[in-house]
Amino acid sequence: MSNWREPITDRAAADVSGADAGSLACQKGTLNADDLNRIEGNYRYILEHLETDVIFIPHAYRNREETTVSPDGTATQTIHTDWQEHNLPWISEINRIRANYNALVRLFLVGLGLPVLAESGYLDWQEVNDWERMAEAGKTMFENMEQEYRYCGVEESGGDRLL
Repeated sequence: MSNWREPITDRAAADVSGADAGSLACQKGTLNADDLNRIEGNYRYILEHLETDVIFIPHAYRNREETTVSPDGTATQTIHTDWQEHNLPWISEINRIRANYNALVRLFLVGLGLPVLAESGYLDWQEVNDWERMAEAGKTMFENMEQEYRYCGVEESGGDRLL
């Protein structure tokens, strides 16, 4: 089962414009492998919990095949299921993440005023904040939902036990 990592939802334009190229890995104005792994890992965490409650959201996890050709002509294929610093976030990958979060909003987080994201060739810090807010809302929603469950055979579910 995936682990929840606290999302970063307070990125601002100043974080992006003030990014220091010498230390991009630790700034919230940059989108790096750690951010993408947190964003996708939190999504997986939510879906795993929903699936235990028999709620299924259509999704596509990262499964990118990359081919590397060495100088001697040998081709090596690698399948990436998580993000590494050397991976480039292709627009198809960004649109896959968008589609995952859109499905979560349309099918589970209905009526919360969360945006539905359009596919585009552009990604900005505000949309990344939205991804992380959606994950936070999803976690809160299923936690609240699970607190309200009433299990069969307990007194709150229908009175005294019938034997």
